[in-house]
Amino acid sequence: MTEKRLKKLVESLSRVKFLVAGDFCLDRYLRGVMVDISEEAAIPVISCVENIYSPGGAGNTAWNLTALGGQVEALTVLGKDFYGHILQKELAARRIGTRAVFFSERWKTPAYEKFYARSRYATTASYQQSLRVDTQNEAGLHVALKDALQRKLQEMLPRVDAIVVVDQARECGVISPDFSREVSRLGKKYRKLTVLDSRRRLIMGANFSLLVPNDYEVMAAAGLFPEKRVLPAEQQTRAIHQAARIVLKKTGATTVAVTRGPSGITLCQRSGYQHVPTIALSENIDITGAGDTVTAVMSAALASGATLLEAAQLANMAASVTIRKIGTTGTACPEEILSLWPDFQALYGR
Repeated sequence: MTEKRLKKLVESLSRVKFLVAGDFCLDRYLRGVMVDISEEAAIPVISCVENIYSPGGAGNTAWNLTALGGQVEALTVLGKDFYGHILQKELAARRIGTRAVFFSERWKTPAYEKFYARSRYATTASYQQSLRVDTQNEAGLHVALKDALQRKLQEMLPRVDAIVVVDQARECGVISPDFSREVSRLGKKYRKLTVLDSRRRLIMGANFSLLVPNDYEVMAAAGLFPEKRVLPAEQQTRAIHQAARIVLKKTGATTVAVTRGPSGITLCQRSGYQHVPTIALSENIDITGAGDTVTAVMSAALASGATLLEAAQLANMAASVTIRKIGTTGTACPEEILSLWPDFQALYGR
């Protein structure tokens, strides 16, 4: 890739229209100073200095797409609750369309609240996570809502260039196997790019264009290592290749792009494998949301005409932007990606 080609690719990302379907969540980051111990219980009292809400889950993938300049519609279900009200506002603030969002009194809007604190008397200004509170559904969607989602999918998919399905909550989430099969059918019918990012049900991506698991997720989906294991680099690469072969055979997907943290991305197709390295960073990083960035950027690049290799290179550059944003799920805008060209020239330049 040359710098000229990079600029052309980045410019083309803003012309893509997306439908993002899945589990839209609310992320909350509260930062404060630990000022006392409660008199009612043996717990710290934190005086809040910053309270930030942002879209999480599928919402973070959608946010990454709009940060690139793309047009995005959300297809999901939110609860008629406090979190759902805030999340709707946060989506609108990031230009994420909500015309395909359903609201239900039976549904709880998933939320992940992370509390960070530092001592009033410490000399350092750094925060450490002191508490996390998750709100999740304990039962799946009502049949009527599942049917409504599929009807809306049928209505909207012909209008967009690609669909990204984000499956985080398994049986108690928005995405079902029936929904995934309908995505596959309609994607083939209308010749649309279909992408799946699933934590535990990668095999649902039957005949999808692109699956984007991390190294553990692809091996778990293949049944190789149901528990997380740390493998030597060479052994890990062999295991990923083996797992990808199994997943490709089970799903009939075109490509599996395996994210491998500081090692980069391994592209797996029936014709073979290609590893796309990234630059190792020595400064502090926060990997939260990096996978969402890779999914979004690879999807946008492929939908706008990039090659698979170029899409992976662009995704590595974008992810290296977001992981430098500490304590939050970040995004990468075109200017930030372009600013990193000097760092990546040795890897991707001629």
